[in-house]
Amino acid sequence: NGTSNRILFVDDNKINLLITKKIIENLSLECDTVDNGREAIQKVSTQKYSLILMDLNMPDIDGYETTQTIKKLHPFIPIVAHTALSHDEVGAKCSEVGIYDILTKPMQKQELKRILKTLSIIEN
Repeated sequence: NGTSNRILFVDDNKINLLITKKIIENLSLECDTVDNGREAIQKVSTQKYSLILMDLNMPDIDGYETTQTIKKLHPFIPIVAHTALSHDEVGAKCSEVGIYDILTKPMQKQELKRILKTLSIIEN
């Protein structure tokens, strides 16, 4: 495919960043991490991503607002919410801002793989 197999992971929790980066790299994908929405917006202006994993609950600009800003600049990058909240609690608002899917915390490798396959980022 034409996109890089690079994923941007946005989370204000340093431990989540480390663990999830390892999971993604174990799937033979490259992973950049940032700990806030502003940095995420800057990253997408300089680097191509095949997927963005977005924490919804961050200080300063939350994941919803970050997603809306990124979608204006790059409408085709799939953004997946990464949240401790249930689908019922965040589903409607996620759809509204253009979030593709929701992964609940803690990150499950199988769930991430399912999304990556659906988006043709990985094959198996």
